[in-house]
Amino acid sequence: MALAYPEGECFFVRNGLRARRATHYSYDANRPDHFKNHMMVEYIWNRPAHSSWDEGSGYNSRGHDHPRTAYTITRVLLRSHHGGFNYLPISYGASESNIRTRVQHELCTHPRTFDDWWYGASDESWFMHMPMPQIGEWIWIDASYSAHLEVSENKKGND
Repeated sequence: MALAYPEGECFFVRNGLRARRATHYSYDANRPDHFKNHMMVEYIWNRPAHSSWDEGSGYNSRGHDHPRTAYTITRVLLRSHHGGFNYLPISYGASESNIRTRVQHELCTHPRTFDDWWYGASDESWFMHMPMPQIGEWIWIDASYSAHLEVSENKKGND
């Protein structure tokens, strides 16, 4: 998870994960075929990729190039400059040169939201459900800024 796990037991209502868009995409966690064939992508939405206030963030006034998304530099009342990528690109395919589907999710580029975070607002964790790749396929999620990926390990080494 992108945020620290809560202490104790944690429960959620599956209906809270429902997405209804009849013309584009739908997901219902109460349907076993949907629940077992999708994954959840979690990311922090309100943190800039780069900031003029953070010397170690890699911020520069020219921005950063990326082959699948634009980069936006925002400013709040001449106090701070924040840079961030406009979208989180996600690709499905058998190989990097054989991509069958590309999707993207809009990322935050609002300077006031970034300033609020800088002054102590909590991280905002967003969840996106995505179909699992088909057999023989991979999924590429562009880490256009720092990413924390949870990796499960088999401690016994017999799997």
